[in-house]
Amino acid sequence: MKALILAAGLGSRLKENTKNKPKAMIQIDSKPIISHQIESLKYNKIYKIGVVLGYKKDVLKNYLLSNHQDIDFSFFSNDEYETSNSAYSFYKAYEFIKSDTYIHLNCDIIFSSELLKRIINSKYKNVIALSKNLKLKDNMEQVALDSDKKILKMDNINFNSATFKAYGLAKLSSESSNFIFKIIEEDIRRGDKKNNYYGIIRKAVLNLKYYGLDCNDDLLLEVNTLKDMEIVKNLMLSHQIKY
Repeated sequence: MKALILAAGLGSRLKENTKNKPKAMIQIDSKPIISHQIESLKYNKIYKIGVVLGYKKDVLKNYLLSNHQDIDFSFFSNDEYETSNSAYSFYKAYEFIKSDTYIHLNCDIIFSSELLKRIINSKYKNVIALSKNLKLKDNMEQVALDSDKKILKMDNINFNSATFKAYGLAKLSSESSNFIFKIIEEDIRRGDKKNNYYGIIRKAVLNLKYYGLDCNDDLLLEVNTLKDMEIVKNLMLSHQIKY
């Protein structure tokens, strides 16, 4: 199995922390986020990893090649990272994963190796990591499930039946990738490169089967804002984080 990490964005909400380095290299427990991700992938025997680069791309590429020499990297560039979004980053790497089930990662997610193992071993082809540990509000990717954990609806605007927050950690099939690619391709033809990747999945769940996997007590955190960084720091100090 392959993995694809979307790491092109500016990370502007992290202010000075991303002035000289990309968001993927924010230090968590004395190690960049992307290194935590790679260790979890290696634990699950995934060594073929694609990375979409953009902001400070040479800094990230050089770091990865110097510090993870056992990984078979494929690099892709989204040189329009300032004016595009994660759907366009996926588009740039589509050829890498179009024929395979793969692990999809946003570069700001911290998760345990065991959670990734559960996702890989799921009987479903399309599985997205979820948590219900946060109060849901607008600008969170929210999910409603049926009794079989099939995703009925996703939206980043709060709705009554939403019970989980979706995170940028998923196992996705070639069927999903091909469906999503066609939507993104049509958007690009119209000159729109600003869609969020999960914004496209909101459309895909109405046509294909996607399932949610509750992280339960497994580690699943997002480092997207200064507040997120503070939460992770406090969890580290209280020894609540377990990889």
